[in-house]
Amino acid sequence: MSTEILRVIIDGLNAPPFDRNLTLVKLDSMSNEKLLQTLSDVLSWIEGLVPISEFIDIRSESADETAMRILATLRILKYPPPRDIDEMRHLTRVEVPLEEQTPEVTRLMQEMELKMEEFKVINISIMVKLKVFKVLHSQNVEARGDFLRALDVRNDLKAMNEEREQLQRKIERCKRRTSRRPDMGNLLKTSERLRLEMERAQELKMQKMDQERAVNQAEQRMTRLGRVLTEEEHRKDEADPKTIIQKLRREIEVNRYLIDEKLEHDLNTLNTNLEVVQRILAQPNATKADVDKLKERIEQLNSECMELALQRDRRDEASEDKLAIYRHQEELENTEKLLTEKKRELSEKSGKEEVVTSVQYKLLLNKLRNKSNEKNEGFYTLKAELDNYQEEFKRETELNETETINLEQKIKEMQSELENTNNNLQKQKWLSENSGNSEQVERAYHTLEKQKEECNQQISSLTKEFNNLNDRKDLVEQTQMWQNLVQIFEIKLKCQQQMKNRDEAKPWGDQR
Repeated sequence: MSTEILRVIIDGLNAPPFDRNLTLVKLDSMSNEKLLQTLSDVLSWIEGLVPISEFIDIRSESADETAMRILATLRILKYPPPRDIDEMRHLTRVEVPLEEQTPEVTRLMQEMELKMEEFKVINISIMVKLKVFKVLHSQNVEARGDFLRALDVRNDLKAMNEEREQLQRKIERCKRRTSRRPDMGNLLKTSERLRLEMERAQELKMQKMDQERAVNQAEQRMTRLGRVLTEEEHRKDEADPKTIIQKLRREIEVNRYLIDEKLEHDLNTLNTNLEVVQRILAQPNATKADVDKLKERIEQLNSECMELALQRDRRDEASEDKLAIYRHQEELENTEKLLTEKKRELSEKSGKEEVVTSVQYKLLLNKLRNKSNEKNEGFYTLKAELDNYQEEFKRETELNETETINLEQKIKEMQSELENTNNNLQKQKWLSENSGNSEQVERAYHTLEKQKEECNQQISSLTKEFNNLNDRKDLVEQTQMWQNLVQIFEIKLKCQQQMKNRDEAKPWGDQR
């Protein structure tokens, strides 16, 4: 049994109404009699037939009665017995003291002399009895299973009958209660209407919750979009064409460096490596004969080296040269002198005092490679930033172009309005000359004044928008063009003002 199941059992026994105050150690150290007493108490509490204060003491009844009572309760509770044979043996095993075991074993282990015929007869009788036992055991198992199934069905039927009687009693009780009420039909209708209204209220509540959830999601989306809009507006206000152009120039310089110097150097190195690889591939493939020749050549050279070594040893032994150590030292000194002279010559050629060895050259080369990698990483980060700036510049230029197109359309509309006002002025002038009605002239004059004020306001708004565009976009030609257009509009307005003053100076203007 696992520790989790044991803890659940201990928690149940420590809870009321048992209050045993047990632990894992105490439960393990309990005797079999106490464990059986606790099992009896728990089963009697589950049945509820005996009060808690009057639990059955197993010492007051026989072992058979206790076993039958506990097994009957377990059968009612449908407790599955253990299927493992070892557990069954552990439950049914009787502990015999060691003093009683030895005489029993000695009594059973006495030698008996049996003849072969008697032994065969005994074996045959044992086999027959075993077959009979198997048949009887299978019949017993089947009968027991049938009995248990019939008992379960009987208990189920009994419980169903009891439930049916209870339901009948409840139905009769409800009929008696309802038969006394004259307005039973109305109550049933109201109850049905109440049930429908409650279901409808539940549906409305669910719909309300869904709508609130949708509203919250929409509000969150609105706040998020507003935040994005404010960020874009700040970015649009902070955008400066000069800085963007400078960044683009830097990007062009970096790209030019990459194309002209870096990539060219890389291409040269790749071409040299390719030539080496092609030269290696152009060589003929080595055959087995070539390999054999090389092996023979190696063996020949090894034999020549061995012969030279032997000749040197013979010469040394013949001459008995005892100054070999000094000769070797002199050779080392000569090689050191040659090295110092070489270093001096290299320093004179290069103009530097120190000469870099191969190890130092490798270390310097590794440092340069690390630095170049770091610079390349910085370059790629800068390139990514430049790409972002370029995209922002493109977006801003597109916005400015759309605004300039809108302004051009507005200016065209203003030009058409100015032409209409000029035509109206000419018509009013002709009317004033051909008719002496001063009231009509005053009305026309007021309408023209209003149109003139509206045109002035629109022109001022256009100039403001245009000034904002000039501040945001450094385009000299466009600004000059728009300034010229504004000057043209101002000149036209001055001409209209002069024409109006000239018209006021006429005799019909004095009659007002």
